[in-house]
Amino acid sequence: MPDTSVSPANAIAWAGARGERLAPFVPSPQAMVDRMLTIARAGPGDMVYDLGSGDGQIVLAAAQQFGARGTGIEIDDDLVRLSSARIAGRGLGSRARIIHGDFLDADLRPATIVTLYQLPAVNELLRPMLEAQLRPGARVVSLDFPVPGWNPDRVETATLEDGSQHAIYLYPIVRTREVAVALQQRSYAEDRFAVEIDGVNAGFVRSVEGGNASSDVITEKLGPDGIRHKHIAGVKYEDVAITCGVGMSKALYSWVAATLTGTTHLRKDGAIIGSDYTLSEVSRLNFYHALMSEVAFPALDSGAKDAAYLAVRMSPEYVRRVSGSRGKIGSGSGPAKGQARKQWLRNGFRLDIPGLVTSAVTKIDAITVRQVVEQQPIGELRDYEKQPAYLDVSDLAVELAESHAESFYDWIEDFVVKGNSGANAEKNGTLQYLAPNGDVHFTLNFHNLGIFTVKPLRFESGSEDVRRVRAEMYCEAISFNFDSGALSEIDNIATTDAGSVDTGRAVADKEAIAVADKDAIARATIAPLRGAPVAPERLAASVRGPGLRFRG
Repeated sequence: MPDTSVSPANAIAWAGARGERLAPFVPSPQAMVDRMLTIARAGPGDMVYDLGSGDGQIVLAAAQQFGARGTGIEIDDDLVRLSSARIAGRGLGSRARIIHGDFLDADLRPATIVTLYQLPAVNELLRPMLEAQLRPGARVVSLDFPVPGWNPDRVETATLEDGSQHAIYLYPIVRTREVAVALQQRSYAEDRFAVEIDGVNAGFVRSVEGGNASSDVITEKLGPDGIRHKHIAGVKYEDVAITCGVGMSKALYSWVAATLTGTTHLRKDGAIIGSDYTLSEVSRLNFYHALMSEVAFPALDSGAKDAAYLAVRMSPEYVRRVSGSRGKIGSGSGPAKGQARKQWLRNGFRLDIPGLVTSAVTKIDAITVRQVVEQQPIGELRDYEKQPAYLDVSDLAVELAESHAESFYDWIEDFVVKGNSGANAEKNGTLQYLAPNGDVHFTLNFHNLGIFTVKPLRFESGSEDVRRVRAEMYCEAISFNFDSGALSEIDNIATTDAGSVDTGRAVADKEAIAVADKDAIARATIAPLRGAPVAPERLAASVRGPGLRFRG
């Protein structure tokens, strides 16, 4: 089975857009390949499509052993060359082929059998395509992972000689053509959501909520008619909350950086765009003059294998819902087709606080920065003007083995017990969020840390577990840097439907980002931090981050 460190949640994050591998390549055991095609009743009259065909095993077996025609769709250049060479070497060019491309863009209508070896989240992403394109009587056969939302007609399990356990799921397509067409024509089949900030493509998000209008109900005093009459006060709008991974655009990360560095008056217009599985826009929630009211960085655990997500809340002055344009997101105002799909897990981090042994830290609590917002009712429309008040920074809490906690105990002895807690005794530090290959996605810079508790965690007598302690430190301010590895490539030059290159949109996006950056730097005023002065060039780097990568 595929590496279980790649979770379905992680696959969802990777599946935010097209053009990248949705899951790691793991060869299918040959015994399971043969059994998959046998269960699917592959024969000379079949066209077998293998989605994510890797080294071509299934395509070769379908053509050579079962007499079917085989088509593999693979995005990796090296694997395409390898599998194509294997087909040519066996003289199967007339019955088998490999298409170099993204299977999310594939035309599956010729297929009578579709084979899958993907994670559940990817299977779920493929399900609407399979429902809409495959003819009744076609079969879908999936190795190891089911297709969420479908009930298999048959499940067969096996344990191979090497001890690995596998399962095969068979799904016959019985949906009528009329139902498939109806699925394609649903007006509100929202499948994914994208964010737009000041007209700039910001990327697909994992979840979105909020932005709804409401009002307080005022109950009047009892009147002469014996009725307590009621009326509503001014209209209010909920915060718009999103969660996302890496691979978003600089437009979002620059806004986060500017907010955390003290640019509390930086406002943005934007939109939440709902799309169906074809990336057609079906809904749009426009928000205006929004402040970033909260940024939450994920809890970290060296033993975790699930995906990490950034949570952002935006507090708009007002929102307006409009109908979707039905245009393609990626060729218009939404995220482009090339948005990077990158991996970010909760077990990848590096904490550094000079004077403390932090290499043994195994857990870090979620870190949240809240911008407290005050509301003032204004205007004939009874909207509220929202003004930022101050930034509220959460504590930094870590866990580590007690055998490595001596430096933390020494600090609390001096800082708390002896009372040497002046500004010169506070510490600064950094927390880097890492990709699996060690590259840095994000960096948090902690200013003026002060320790206030170190305590052992509950320990059961006789337990073989390592005794652990928890240390908590206050933090006065946090700044944020993002590395180029965390950025998307959604600002690629877009190709129009006619095949010509639409450079105007790409240039407009670049210019919009440049204007947003210039505005963020011009507004970036931060009060001097005690014991941690911030040089102007450091502030600019914190707000700007690295440049975007553009591909022609």
